[in-house]
Amino acid sequence: MPNHHTWVAALVAMLVTTASAGLRPPVAQAAPGGPAAGTVAGAVADAPRPPLPALTNLSGLTDLRAAELGAEALLGLGFAPGAPDGPRADDRLIVTDAAVAWIDETGFYGKLNGLWWLAPTTSGDRSFTMRDTDGRPINQLVVGERGDGAWPPGYRGAEHIEMPNGTAQPDDDPACTTTGSWCSQFSLDEAGTYTYPGIPWWKLCDPGALGALDHVDPIEVTPTADGLRLVYEARLVKRAGGHFPWTTTTGCHEDWLFPDGIRRPVYLRVGYELSRSEPRIDRILQVRNPAGNPPFSGPFSFIGGFVVTTWPDPMPAKALNAFIRPEIADVPDPYRQRTLTADGWNDGWPAPVGVDIAFGWMGHPFTLSRDAGATNGRSLRLSLEGPADNLDVGFCLCQSHGGIELGGGLLHSAPASDAALPIDGGETSIEGRRRLSTPASSVIADVPPWTGPTTTTSTTAPRAPVVTPAFTG
Repeated sequence: MPNHHTWVAALVAMLVTTASAGLRPPVAQAAPGGPAAGTVAGAVADAPRPPLPALTNLSGLTDLRAAELGAEALLGLGFAPGAPDGPRADDRLIVTDAAVAWIDETGFYGKLNGLWWLAPTTSGDRSFTMRDTDGRPINQLVVGERGDGAWPPGYRGAEHIEMPNGTAQPDDDPACTTTGSWCSQFSLDEAGTYTYPGIPWWKLCDPGALGALDHVDPIEVTPTADGLRLVYEARLVKRAGGHFPWTTTTGCHEDWLFPDGIRRPVYLRVGYELSRSEPRIDRILQVRNPAGNPPFSGPFSFIGGFVVTTWPDPMPAKALNAFIRPEIADVPDPYRQRTLTADGWNDGWPAPVGVDIAFGWMGHPFTLSRDAGATNGRSLRLSLEGPADNLDVGFCLCQSHGGIELGGGLLHSAPASDAALPIDGGETSIEGRRRLSTPASSVIADVPPWTGPTTTTSTTAPRAPVVTPAFTG
């Protein structure tokens, strides 16, 4: 990734020009007779112009300082300037007093693929609470977490969404319709490819997905009393097959298959609410079932969550498998044959056990932590905050996908007594709401900004290949 310093200068300059309006900037060119080479202004004018996200500054910082933090965060992901799968002009960069967020609108329906927590510094500034050994800001999420511009091989970005469908296609095994099983998985038609070896059923529908440069606009951008609300909408389409040997692509990218065997469009609204002041972000899911459709439901719910690091080889700064704190009630742990005590720090799972370590229906919030104590960035709390249907709180140390997910399920058909589904044609479901938060940070020391790799490299080792066990979920 060449010319780091001039790229950062160019990035800051371009972000600042559009911060107030939050507009997506054109690729600016230096005017004839512009700044002389060799000056700071000249470096900005002469630098290569990568496509740059629009900046929305919700913080108390100046636009310039917010842009500097945004530039530092994006550079730390490790994408080459202008890389098609990196931050683009049609994306959004949001800076609050508590975080920097990259909302990816190219190839994704507004997916949060970058999140960096901020804390006050001794000088009254803001800085990143998680840095690598070389000073690089660490993404709280899995994308580019090691500074190598890498996407997770078992996920499409930093979130997993799947809605199982229990209706068989003509070429499906009829046994897929039995209770507790599924015939295919539905999700959003997003960019990327699955390369992780343990999930061949998810690879089936890679061809024909949204391209990395395809842009998606939100259907709602609303300022809130404490921040910003963004909502996107997409058709729910088949993204994974359900029967061995996972070679047929029948139905890929096609609409929801209703129990009568007819495909009809169903829409999933996804979005975020960001707080201007608090270190938290809410993920929103809502279903819209168009008029004329039969009732919409499924055998389970929208399963998934925030993907924060790889597994079974988590980034050391984010080894959240080390400790768990259930918030209100004790939780049985079948993987270590024990009980996780409420309101206390329990030892986690220091090594994979050959299967996914998955918890659901906890019924109350929990915190995973690298340390036996709550620390900004090293501890993440997950809660469900919707108007109803909030019992399926959970997480997965997912060896089958290769990541640590915090989420559970949203918008259930059963067994919750207040389940959000089914909904009739012409109706819209309640908004399921999944909240990721971290403790507020105390004041931290000022440190020089990170401006790119030098001869001193990070001690964070690149991800090693892992062998996945057979898994059918």
